[in-house]
Amino acid sequence: MGDQNSGAIQQWLVAHPFVTYLFIVVCMIYIFNAVFRPRKLPLLKDVLVYGLILAGGFMLLFFQTKVGLPIVHGFAVAILLMLTVRIRSLFNRRGSDRSSGQVQSPPAPTEPQVRVVSIDEQEQAGERR
Repeated sequence: MGDQNSGAIQQWLVAHPFVTYLFIVVCMIYIFNAVFRPRKLPLLKDVLVYGLILAGGFMLLFFQTKVGLPIVHGFAVAILLMLTVRIRSLFNRRGSDRSSGQVQSPPAPTEPQVRVVSIDEQEQAGERR
């Protein structure tokens, strides 16, 4: 039964190459941004990276539609695993916040501010009183 369902999905993907290409490119961009992007890139490098992703999408579309490799299936599994890890880390962070009790330590006492006063300032202060 799973083999027939996979064949039907493959036929639909071959019949709708634009949708397949968009899915591949969106998945590639998401995976790049979530996993491989270390920091914000300069504009020219960003354009180059996304241009290569768009060109690579055509190559993966060819492998999906003409060769029959399960590219879309692989991306779907990768996205599902990444979302699972993200949800799990969210629950772990919430659990650690509750277990610590969110008790904040009191701020450290600060040093008293010392100001050097000249004799002239002391005399002027004495005259004001």
